[in-house]
Amino acid sequence: MALILYIPYNMTSTSSNTNIPNNLKMANNTKVSKNPEPERVNYLVPAASELKIPSDDVTVEQTDKFENMQMNDMSLRAALSHYTHPTTTQTMLDTIFKHPFNNFYINSDTGTGKTVMYLLACINQIDSSIKGTQALIMVPTKELGMQIYNEAVRISINSGLTIAYHRGQGIDRNEKQKNFRVNTEDIYSTNSKNRDGTEQLVIGTPGKLLQLFHAPGFIGFVGGRGRTVRLFGDHVKIIVMDECDKIFAANSREMGDQCEEIIRRIDSQKLFVSATVTDAMLNFCEIYEPVILAVDTNNSNRSLHYYIKLNETEKISALEAFVDMFEGGSVFVFVNSTKKAQRIYEDLDDHAYSVGLVHSKLSNSERTAALKNFKECNTKILVCTDVCARGIDIVTADLVFVYDWDPEGSHQDYKHRSGRAGRGDKTGRCISFLNDDNSNSTPYDITRMQNALNITFTAVSFPQK
Repeated sequence: MALILYIPYNMTSTSSNTNIPNNLKMANNTKVSKNPEPERVNYLVPAASELKIPSDDVTVEQTDKFENMQMNDMSLRAALSHYTHPTTTQTMLDTIFKHPFNNFYINSDTGTGKTVMYLLACINQIDSSIKGTQALIMVPTKELGMQIYNEAVRISINSGLTIAYHRGQGIDRNEKQKNFRVNTEDIYSTNSKNRDGTEQLVIGTPGKLLQLFHAPGFIGFVGGRGRTVRLFGDHVKIIVMDECDKIFAANSREMGDQCEEIIRRIDSQKLFVSATVTDAMLNFCEIYEPVILAVDTNNSNRSLHYYIKLNETEKISALEAFVDMFEGGSVFVFVNSTKKAQRIYEDLDDHAYSVGLVHSKLSNSERTAALKNFKECNTKILVCTDVCARGIDIVTADLVFVYDWDPEGSHQDYKHRSGRAGRGDKTGRCISFLNDDNSNSTPYDITRMQNALNITFTAVSFPQK
């Protein structure tokens, strides 16, 4: 692997003890004076001779205007129709454009524009004259897949690009049935008249996409008439694995195997994308020799991090008290189990809070409706499990509660949860509920998290209503 680009930010952090985080009362667009937004530093891309680069001599390209990148007409229109200039992360796009036969690992913090970056990379590889799948995007959750589909449709509107998102569950690839019924209500497609697998950009979980590649004919029923839905890899030029560390995590082994089977079968450019990097992920990627494009934006540093020690019975009252004093935007509440998520949702709903619920045991339609209402600000609070911790982009989200703090939890999990607030250039806030240990010292797990993420936690007290 080669470290091609590493762009640092200057960042200083402050810490002070306070009873209540007063800046929770600031309006959505108010600047936070005690933790100002970081200033970008001037940087120079190292000379090629200073880099460890692949043998085919990948050249670093960092371009601050879309118009100066080697983009086809479709991808350039998609970029300029919604954005005036690339984010720091997106300045690396030209490196990918100019090296379509190299694989890349894109590592950048949450909220820095990775989704648009790889969507433009996909669109740039698509030949509009070819009817068939040319770009694949694999995701670990259905919620993330739905969001990416909506974003792809938004930025490519009026381009003629056909896009499909296959939302349903995959099946056991060892099943011997000749035909499998596919509910076409689970196929979102800009090619709505057909929905037959010929869309140029296709999104889904690895299990679902593998199902469609393996199928002798997966039958979808539309208006009482059967229709074959099948994907072919003949024209696929690029495969994206978003939140790749989650796809290949130890506790999702089957998903990783399904993803690996797809990418081994298709000879194409591969983009591994995530805000966090694990040793297991790097070991897996090594056989594909990706060029690592890394940007250190310190988004975790830009957010404000708090913790409070509580007994389990105090948590729901504290949650309500904090929400009552908060005058900002939308609020995420992360919990560790579907049962607890349901209980907290019902408690908040009973007390007339504007609240939605997302967890894995709800139906597809229930989860989609809850996220849609939250994104459109029809509900202020979303109680959820970690199915919403990865990639979900709610621009109005200002505050995250980690309701169930895990003393042994990974800093990657905390980074993704807290990263749901403070998207883009905004300042987010995250309050973690720790189990009370009846001591006045800073808990070891908070210290460990501070060191791992280079952030500062501030202790707060129970707010008074």
